[in-house]
Amino acid sequence: MLVKDLTDRLLKTSWLPHTANHYLTNPKGNEAALNLAWMLLGRPAAFPAINEPKTIAVWQMAQRISQVPVAEGIVADYLVLYTPDQFIKLVEQNPKVFSQFMPIEVWKKTFKAKPQ
Repeated sequence: MLVKDLTDRLLKTSWLPHTANHYLTNPKGNEAALNLAWMLLGRPAAFPAINEPKTIAVWQMAQRISQVPVAEGIVADYLVLYTPDQFIKLVEQNPKVFSQFMPIEVWKKTFKAKPQ
């Protein structure tokens, strides 16, 4: 990744339509899980209420996944440094890590789906 690309990514770490502050009162340390949860929920225009059972389950899974070691860091590092297209390549390159949570085909389908 070029320095300019890395700088651009660090300026906008959120994949969501709004910044993490829009969704969480204290987003520090949760940006990565928020990115992943948003993707797993189908990229909704509005993030669902956190107290809905499906949202709670997805949020908990996203937090677990984001702490798993992969490549030269943890998944959370890549969730804020990579774009969704770059991240799915990481998933494909590390099937042993990511297939613990979902089949790789489900990961691909999730990341290639159109936003809601």
